[in-house]
Amino acid sequence: MQRQIMRYLSLLIVIMLAISVAAQGDPPPPPPGGNGGQPPPGGRPQGGGPPNNEPLEINANYQAVASTYVGIATVTMGAGEPLGDFSLTSGCTSNSRFESGASGIITTDDGQEIILPMEVNEGAGTVDMYNDCTSNGDNADYINQLETIVIDEGGEIITAHIFADNYFELYINGQFVGRDNINFIPFNSTAVRFQASYPLTIAVNMADWETHYGIGMEYDRYNVGDAGFIMWMDNGIVTNADWKVYPVYIAPLDDPGCVVEDQFGNADASACSISPECSRNNPEVCRALHYNLPADWMMPEFDDSNWQTATLYEAEDVTNQPGYADYADRFGEAMFIWSPSLKLDNHVIARYTVENP
Repeated sequence: MQRQIMRYLSLLIVIMLAISVAAQGDPPPPPPGGNGGQPPPGGRPQGGGPPNNEPLEINANYQAVASTYVGIATVTMGAGEPLGDFSLTSGCTSNSRFESGASGIITTDDGQEIILPMEVNEGAGTVDMYNDCTSNGDNADYINQLETIVIDEGGEIITAHIFADNYFELYINGQFVGRDNINFIPFNSTAVRFQASYPLTIAVNMADWETHYGIGMEYDRYNVGDAGFIMWMDNGIVTNADWKVYPVYIAPLDDPGCVVEDQFGNADASACSISPECSRNNPEVCRALHYNLPADWMMPEFDDSNWQTATLYEAEDVTNQPGYADYADRFGEAMFIWSPSLKLDNHVIARYTVENP
């Protein structure tokens, strides 16, 4: 009898173990993207390409394709050198991933030195609405932290909300007002308040940042990043198709001949591949186009009538980062703007003039 009881008990234990394993089922799959389930920096959940932690396997035997370009820009090939960090943020105090917004420089065949992705104005920053790098994210008190920058005594006092992928500098009636506090990533959103008179000229210097200076790519994977800029002002001015834009720096390119220039020198890279072969094989043979930054481009008297109109982009084409996504209602009817290629146009300037309130 005792042996029978022991046999029954052993059988019962086996059955209970089997039921327990079946109830647990298969282990859950790992989060997508190899990044703890979080979207990689740079916009959409797929991050613009393969995971950023997979270095590109360089094919040193890959040779540059022949160039058919005959336009007005300066052509360079390969990456430049680091120049220095002129950004306002040199690291995060939180656990957010940080990528340096340092600048680079490249020397052309004729000895010209070009700062990349753009030359930074080392002026003051703006007030963050959202910053999860050097603060806890949402800044509920941002309105009370704004100081009015007086451009024209007796002018209208205007508050602006801004989000840029990645970096911006704002000029009003030719005067520098403020710049992005983070040049690269993580993504923040900001606000600024100024007093100015009409006609009101708004000018913005914008860049999609890079870590491989001169070829428009980022990270060890040599991703081709994307860009975008959106602004809302409480006087009714928003970014939309009425704005004018001028691309200054375009990369990466196999044959720059894919870039079309109109009679006024406006560049359109929308017909170029956003994944050129050089970027997937040997980035050192990728080319870039550099256009001269027009003198006094931010001044009210500058004539932008021959610039191309801004290209509009949906938010999902630019970003899903909380710096914009969680504050989209603060941007009202504003639209994301850039020049014709959201991927290849790395440095773009934009303008908009309002004659009367």
